[in-house]
Amino acid sequence: MRLVLDANEYIFALGFFRKQSCESLLEFLIDNFPAHSVSICRTIVEEVRANLTPKDFHNFVRFINVFAIIDEDFLIPFETGAKYEAKGLKEADALIAAYTD
Repeated sequence: MRLVLDANEYIFALGFFRKQSCESLLEFLIDNFPAHSVSICRTIVEEVRANLTPKDFHNFVRFINVFAIIDEDFLIPFETGAKYEAKGLKEADALIAAYTD
């Protein structure tokens, strides 16, 4: 199964303020790879970078290099993002919803 996780899942699993549920989710993905893998868009990578220390971001990069596929945002159809913005999502959230779609 391929999953898309929000940036907060990574931030709270790897950053200074950790949540056990986020750490457990990443541990589950590691333990169940390749049955479960992760797709991630560039926007999420950049949001994670902005919210982690360089050391924690390095750990994130190590994780995604093994368990994730990074897609560029320009691959996401603009119309799909606009559809989610029209439903009331903020721009970045609409982009992630469109990516997941």
